[in-house]
Amino acid sequence: MVSAMDDLRAGLAAIDWVSLERRDDPKIPVLLQAIRSADPAVRRSSYDRLAGLVVHQGHTVPVSPVVVPFLVDVVMDEALPDRFAACQVLQMIAVGDQERWFEEWPDQAVERLEVARQAQLTRAEREQEMQAWVDASPTEEGRHERAFEMELFDVDATFADLRTYMEAYDAVRAAVPSVLAALRSEESAVRLYAAALLAWFAEDQDVIVPALRSLIEGDRDPEVVAVACAAAGLCGRHSDDPALLSTLSRQRDSTHPLVRWSAVIALGLVPTHPDPATVEDLHRCVAEVDWTAGNWPFLDGDVAALASVVIADLSPGDDPDSVPALLRRLEIPQDLDDVPFVQALLAAAFPDGPAPAGTAFTDLTAAQQDAVAAIATDARIGDGAMMTMLLGRYHLPSAAELPGWSGLVTRPFADLDAALAAVPWSAVRHAYGPAVETSGLLRAIRAKDEPTRRGAYDELARLMFDGPRPSQVCPVVVPFLADVVVSAGVADRHLACRLLRMIAVPDQPRRLRTWAPASDDRHERESYEAVRAVVPSLLSGLIAKDTATRQYAASVLAWFPQQSESILPALVLRYPREPQVEAAAVMALAMGFCARRSGDPTVIRVLTPSRDIPIPAIRWSAVIALGLVSDRPDGDLAERLRQVQSEAHEPERDLLLLDGDVAGLTAAVVADLPT
Repeated sequence: MVSAMDDLRAGLAAIDWVSLERRDDPKIPVLLQAIRSADPAVRRSSYDRLAGLVVHQGHTVPVSPVVVPFLVDVVMDEALPDRFAACQVLQMIAVGDQERWFEEWPDQAVERLEVARQAQLTRAEREQEMQAWVDASPTEEGRHERAFEMELFDVDATFADLRTYMEAYDAVRAAVPSVLAALRSEESAVRLYAAALLAWFAEDQDVIVPALRSLIEGDRDPEVVAVACAAAGLCGRHSDDPALLSTLSRQRDSTHPLVRWSAVIALGLVPTHPDPATVEDLHRCVAEVDWTAGNWPFLDGDVAALASVVIADLSPGDDPDSVPALLRRLEIPQDLDDVPFVQALLAAAFPDGPAPAGTAFTDLTAAQQDAVAAIATDARIGDGAMMTMLLGRYHLPSAAELPGWSGLVTRPFADLDAALAAVPWSAVRHAYGPAVETSGLLRAIRAKDEPTRRGAYDELARLMFDGPRPSQVCPVVVPFLADVVVSAGVADRHLACRLLRMIAVPDQPRRLRTWAPASDDRHERESYEAVRAVVPSLLSGLIAKDTATRQYAASVLAWFPQQSESILPALVLRYPREPQVEAAAVMALAMGFCARRSGDPTVIRVLTPSRDIPIPAIRWSAVIALGLVSDRPDGDLAERLRQVQSEAHEPERDLLLLDGDVAGLTAAVVADLPT
């Protein structure tokens, strides 16, 4: 008698895995057997490894469609454990990168026809089509961008990738009957992930949507119902299916939050024109849902992110307030999956497509300007390659360059070389004589070569100080350092902030004893006032895309309570949204320093929740800051300060102020408490 495993081995042996191009492929037959192992650890690690081999960076590979029948066999075999994991891998094969899917909303029937058409073309004909596409751009810049893309991607390789993608998608689509049967499984996880897998096959909605409706109406597991709602919405997008809308409407008032919001999302997808109440509910979802769902396999469980995608998919007539609604998402102090959010925001802000190449910020609409400003200023939105590509599709600069392009940041010097040449460096003295080499060092801190850059900073620090005292050259270099802080293309901007802090407050322990910026030393007073004059540039540092610049900029701003009217609102806005512990901790301390003894209720409100966070740097900095801000400290605050002193045995270098001496900083605050 032939066993199921014998059949499996025979099927695997019949495939020429080596011909499928990836050198890792010989592992795949082993993994396809291991996912059936009786050992749970072996099964799960095998699924993880298999997923990494059949989908690479969100893209299918030639072996992807070949493994589909073996995974479908697992889904169909009720005797096997972890069948839901086979559904997960099948979804990865069919969809690849969900973020890209929601950006393009692909029409698979059209894609299939395009593959068939291109299959009839020669390489020369494909190249001619690509050249025609390049030439069709209405601007020189657009033609240059398209020509560059043409150089990057070989036409035959691009076609092969498209063909592989469609083969993989269609291989999974062929399994829809088996997946529909899995909706009747006794295992909730199998029903849940089978429903999620069916979401992507709109061509088969006539059979899929009724099955999902039955699941929504009859399943007792709220997580399964929630996923089925979202899946039905995706599969039935723009179908105006009355029966589906009726089923979803009944879930809209569910007491289970995930079910309720999934129904709202689906109700935003199914109608061609959602009603105003649904649009308002989508806005509420984006603004209020500050959690992710573990077993909700859309955008990694980020419910608000999918609601954002749906809002961006609405026509301006259905939702004229889509951009303000999406921007409310940034008011929630939590991690942000930046790429899908920015995709949705830009789609909503540019409903008619990208801005013309060369468009100035001032030529954008008000909503577009608001969207660009949000991308430029929120630290949770990165500036990596994916973000640069996404912004580039709309003819926008990179995220790091947006502040300068949009006018949110103004550089002190329009012409750096002219400004350096205008200073009589031989008449200015540093600690060791005439400051003739300073101009060269100020150029060198902008070098692309890291050793040159770092060496120049070290040499500047050595020359500028006579022991702890700033020399005559210090106030002169301040504007040039500030110019580095606001120059997005320059590396190590945090080192310019560090020098500015050293110039402004060369002796932190003395300052903490007196809490007064005044000094008898003329150079020290002039240096402090010079840094105070560039506070606007330092505020720009709070919106930098690199953590260190935000962190070090905050450490300088801490010492200018006279500028609290401009500094505190910026810190209050940025602190709850700061994604990195070290920068958030320094921002908290900066708020405390700037609002010292003010009793500022806004600062106290923002800081108070952080005093119970189980991350020492955050908790300590919040308690220290509250000790500084409070004008009437109570016994609880005094006890918390004592607790910080007892816990902080080693310096927390990332706190920067007082070299991270938490105990010493706390002692200074305790000594300063009003009696």
